[in-house]
Amino acid sequence: MAHDVLIAVAERHPRFEKNVAGDFYTTGDCLQCNVPEEAAPDLLAELNPENSDTYFIRQPISPAEVEQACNAILSCCMDALRYGGTDPNIIRRLGNRASSSDFVLPGGPVRFPGENDFSWQSQDGSPMGWFSRFWKRFHRV
Repeated sequence: MAHDVLIAVAERHPRFEKNVAGDFYTTGDCLQCNVPEEAAPDLLAELNPENSDTYFIRQPISPAEVEQACNAILSCCMDALRYGGTDPNIIRRLGNRASSSDFVLPGGPVRFPGENDFSWQSQDGSPMGWFSRFWKRFHRV
């Protein structure tokens, strides 16, 4: 598509202050599981006794680094890593989902290969992982 129309996601997500400026960012809500850091070790701060925060220390430059950043976003069980840019290819790579991107394309989310029905739909019809559903329900109490 030459001109993709983007829709801004209604819910704004705060950017954790330690992030380097750029389109990829974290919200500061990560659980320190180290999975995103393993997916993008050159882009995310290392977790260690002196640092318990997940944040981008560098923005991706090459297509391989963009893929690492996308893998880190998709591996985060808390939806705490996000893409705030407007590149339609990256938005599609992230599943065109509001849980991963600040902007989405018309047409709704796309299903990932091998994604089962349980992980695909939450009760309100939006794709969301089981842990995110649990966590969001827990925090409403």
